[in-house]
Order: sequence, then C-alpha cells, then structure tokens
Amino acid sequence: DKTKIIRQTSTPLIKKGEVKCLLSVSVDITKDTLLTEELVLKNSQLDTLLEYLPLIVYMKDKDKNFIIGSKYAKDFYEKGVDRYADDLKINMDKSLQLADEEDNLVFEKKEKLRKEKTSIDKDGNIHWYRIIKAPIIKNNNSIEGLITIARNIDSCKALENQKDLF
Repeated sequence: DKTKIIRQTSTPLIKKGEVKCLLSVSVDITKDTLLTEELVLKNSQLDTLLEYLPLIVYMKDKDKNFIIGSKYAKDFYEKGVDRYADDLKINMDKSLQLADEEDNLVFEKKEKLRKEKTSIDKDGNIHWYRIIKAPIIKNNNSIEGLITIARNIDSCKALENQKDLF
C-alpha cells in the first residue's frame, strides 16, 4: 500500500488588511504515524503480558521509584503483600533495607543479581523468595533503572526439606 499521510499547515499572507495569498507547508508523516501505531501496539502487548504474568515483576527508575509492574507488583513493592502466595504479608521494616542494599549493588556493579533469600511475615514466620534484579542500561552505559523479579518458593523449599528428611 503506497498511501501517504500528509500533514498540511496553511496561513494567509495579509498585506494592508487584505489576503494576498495562502502559504501552505505539507509534510509526509506516514512513517511517524506508522511508528506511533506500532508503539501503541507494543505498549498494549506489554500491558497484557504484565497483567497476566504470574510473577512479581516491576521496574524502578534510577531514583528507585516504582515505574511499572505486573498486576500485583505494586502491592508487593509498597505494602509487602504477595497476592501470588495467598496474600502473604511480609514485614517490610526488615525487607526494605535489604532490598535497598541489593538495588545499590546492582546500580554499582551494573550486573544482574540472582539469589534466594528469606523474608519474615507479620506473624514472624520465615518465607523463601527467589529474586532476580537486573540493571536497565542505556546505550551510553548509564543506568536508567532496574527490573526486579520475585517469586515465593516456600513450596520448593518444603519439597527440598522432605527430600532431605527422606
């Protein structure tokens, strides 16, 4: 399809209160329009992926502010509520300091961090999480932010313990 999208701007040229001619400028915006449509589609696809991804996934900017995340990521990030683990409530007082130290390490080293760690819930019970944090690096090698992926692995740890006991 060779259809072009043209944006045209016109203005009258006035001399002594009388319109003498019309000046028009036309620009081919076909490529810009197609790129905009593609960007809107990709954004919609990303939103759908995040909506149905059964993991806690979120991005933070370089100032460690929440940008975007999967369906329940903001509850986890702000309140310590893990909707994927039966609304488990993590004690955020202890978890926030460790998470901040992990973020600083990722920012400093510009490398992915992968680990299993424990968190304590509001009742004092220990829960296991697999955490992956990775920097978002721009073309000029500067850090734009980071992505965090977290998953409760209590059931995996319980299975490991049963195997060890057996």
